[in-house]
Amino acid sequence: MPFQLHIRQNLEAARDHFGPGQVRTFADGTVRIGSDADCECRLDGPEFAPCQVILEVGAGRRGAVTARPGAGSAGTYLNQSPLDGPVVLRSGDQLRVGHWTLRFLRLHGEAARSRAFQGVAWMAKAAIAAILVAEVAIVAWLPRHLHQMALWQSQIARHRVVDVLDRLDRANRKAQPVSGLEREVRLAVGRELKRRADYITEHGAELGAERTRLLYDELLGFERLLEHLAAGTLPPPLPTLDRDAGVQALLAARRQP
Repeated sequence: MPFQLHIRQNLEAARDHFGPGQVRTFADGTVRIGSDADCECRLDGPEFAPCQVILEVGAGRRGAVTARPGAGSAGTYLNQSPLDGPVVLRSGDQLRVGHWTLRFLRLHGEAARSRAFQGVAWMAKAAIAAILVAEVAIVAWLPRHLHQMALWQSQIARHRVVDVLDRLDRANRKAQPVSGLEREVRLAVGRELKRRADYITEHGAELGAERTRLLYDELLGFERLLEHLAAGTLPPPLPTLDRDAGVQALLAARRQP
């Protein structure tokens, strides 16, 4: 089991601070800590014996790491207790020698991904790909669909105008006027309906939504007028204004002595 030693000289470094070059990593086997040149973790300092501490890594991926004092060494503490014999280290334990602190940290490799995780990851990637394909399809399809809908709505509006126009023309032709005023009104309405029918025949394909709506509103106005005629509720015309009557009255008033 790989592990690290975070080494700190307490007189030269702030608490819990480890500078560059003070972190050392070891894989397995035996790690000797001391001032001897042959030590795997060599530290110069009067506090260290040639072999101050020995770390032994057990077999296997989860082998325990055991710390024991070196031959002829003294003054080694594990956390707050003297290191008098072999002790299995736990991640985070601290070995103290004089003003030096060596923090022990175990390294754990990345866990292998399970089949379930890989299946979920594959499904997530497939879902993301499907969403992207759907978005691209919508972006390509939506403008054409909206344009087609606008054409259909325009055609439907023109058909509505033509239907109302035909219905009003037939109803106006079949009506039997009962007075001269009604006859004149129906003739005028018939002429207006014919003008609009000719306009639609000539320019129907070019009509936009706004112009089509105006035509439809005009036809609804003619429809209300014909309904009043059929029900006899059309108000009589205003009397003719006699523009000369006021002038004659003024002249007559001047002639009086």
